[in-house]
Amino acid sequence: MNLAERGQHDVEQEPPHGLSPRPIAIPTLGGGDAGYLSVVEPRGCLPFTPARLYYIHSVPAGTDRGAHAHRGLEQFMICMNGTFRIELEGRGLHVEFTLDHPSQGLYIPPGYWRNLHDFSSDAVCAVLASEEYDEADY
Repeated sequence: MNLAERGQHDVEQEPPHGLSPRPIAIPTLGGGDAGYLSVVEPRGCLPFTPARLYYIHSVPAGTDRGAHAHRGLEQFMICMNGTFRIELEGRGLHVEFTLDHPSQGLYIPPGYWRNLHDFSSDAVCAVLASEEYDEADY
């Protein structure tokens, strides 16, 4: 299901500490001839302060990304262009999302195994991370 269709009600079991993957709407202004401006702020829609931004693009057809979990890192994924699917598993949950619009993001707390797949040829996935890269966090 895509993020617009999924609500908190679809979570079967609430993980400990209230941390669960969830879609978050990104405040967006504009329209018409001027286009749109979407804003992500730590004190706004994010539940953490970002320390790093990276992005995934030009993924060859049929290639999966991810296949790992983080011990302490929080992430917020945004599909800046195109579409892709993300499957999350952890803390008694197994959920899948389609990311396909830059005005919505997906919050991923620590402890969730993630697999990203079905990238469109023009997909760009931006990721805001709560910490700088740390190989020991995997």
